[in-house]
Amino acid sequence: FKRKGCFDSDNLQINVNQSAIAETEGPYTNCDVSPVKLNAVTNGNGTWTGGIGSFGDPTDPSTTYTPDPSEVGKTSDLTWETFDPDDDGPCTNAIDITELAISTPAAVTPGGPYAICSSDIANVEVTTTPNSGTWIGGIGSFGDPTNPTTTYTPDPSESGTTVVLTWTSDDPDGIGPCPPATAEVEVNVLDEAIAITQGPY
Repeated sequence: FKRKGCFDSDNLQINVNQSAIAETEGPYTNCDVSPVKLNAVTNGNGTWTGGIGSFGDPTDPSTTYTPDPSEVGKTSDLTWETFDPDDDGPCTNAIDITELAISTPAAVTPGGPYAICSSDIANVEVTTTPNSGTWIGGIGSFGDPTNPTTTYTPDPSESGTTVVLTWTSDDPDGIGPCPPATAEVEVNVLDEAIAITQGPY
């Protein structure tokens, strides 16, 4: 006869835990130390780290970051870390890093005010970052309208008036978030003394 085999069975349960998700947006750009809005996609609790500045709420995936002044002109790495969603289970934390480029803003400090005789030439200047830009204003002429330290020769019609000259810096970061800066310089053009004698006698 044929002997029948013996069989046995059991059920095995496998728990598949969801992995942690951390996906930062960016890269970001910013001008100077104004706050930057950050965002990360996450499926659990986590925290922001990195940089020298401060986070509005480091545990909020959608928070702000205020750069430290020492970070201006540099790029900082900011990291979002999502904690292990199953605590002691097999899943681990997840991290993602985004970059924040912090541009140096344009700045202009005007010289003056200046006063000259209408027959003279004014030496005008500004202290500017970046060290490039353009002078405009007045009816007279500039020695070099692209030099922050230049001369201005007034037009005869400007005698007895105050001429306002404007320096506009170049864009400090190209297509970045910082705009150009402007400043006005005043030149008081004084009337020349006139002496006409009568006679001869």
